[in-house]
Amino acid sequence: MLRLVAAICLLLAAPSALAKTKVACIGASTTRGSGAPAGQSYPDQLGALLGPDHDVRNFGLSSAGALKQGNPTYWNSAEFKAATAFAPDIVVDWLGGADSKVENWEPHKAEFLADYVALIKYFQDLPSHPRTIVLVSVALHDQDGVRKTVVENEINPLQRKGAADTGSAVVEVGMVVAGHPEYFADGVHLKAIGYGAVARAVQAVILAAPADAGVVVAPDAGATPDSAAAVEVSVPADAAMAVASPDAAPPAPTRPTPDASMPTPEPEPAPTRAANGGGCAVSPAGAIPGPAVAVLLFALLRRRRR
Repeated sequence: MLRLVAAICLLLAAPSALAKTKVACIGASTTRGSGAPAGQSYPDQLGALLGPDHDVRNFGLSSAGALKQGNPTYWNSAEFKAATAFAPDIVVDWLGGADSKVENWEPHKAEFLADYVALIKYFQDLPSHPRTIVLVSVALHDQDGVRKTVVENEINPLQRKGAADTGSAVVEVGMVVAGHPEYFADGVHLKAIGYGAVARAVQAVILAAPADAGVVVAPDAGATPDSAAAVEVSVPADAAMAVASPDAAPPAPTRPTPDASMPTPEPEPAPTRAANGGGCAVSPAGAIPGPAVAVLLFALLRRRRR
């Protein structure tokens, strides 16, 4: 019986693998990581920033767009199906830039908003009901058929409207990379440092509580690609936000700096269950794998009846 109690204690104290937050990054070549060395895409760097509590997967398909009639389209691709099967808790959507190509945009521009919204709602309606985050596309100059003026003047406004229509958070990638042409490997794709800046901005949105979704966050311009630094910045009320939510509340007021002369109170130790009487200490952060505990408790009760 003592062995059973010990096993239950271990299960209660250990974090469960099932507790990981699953993040699906969907998009085109900028999600895939073109322009950066292998392992330095923004999903790769986002996974390193978020740590072991998150499972970040890259479902990018180079050249893909959100248009159903685009060539190629993200709809019904192998990456689309894999992202669906992943049952994500969060979906980060960086589609739209490739739709600016002449062969896609000119015959199908009137369909973009409906297709874009439908794709986001498709993921929102999965049984896992993920949060959705929209990355607004950016282009430094025309590249491989992607047209800067179409992206900025036609596609970006529709991406923002699609985010508002679906209640998705928004990351303005253009603001994240503003003033840093050195972040670009070419007119569209980023270097590792540029993808690192995007990863930090996405990290800030993911870690923000829903009530704080409107906090303006920008990556530290001097941070290295593997840095987890993210800083709050002050901007004029009418300035564009790097990170925003369609129904965002005003940023919370800045907390005053504590007086250095005042002693810092030590945090109270987390409560634990006493070890007396065969009990066990339980980490408050530990997730309880219910099915496994139920099986062990059932076995314990059967043994006691004997």
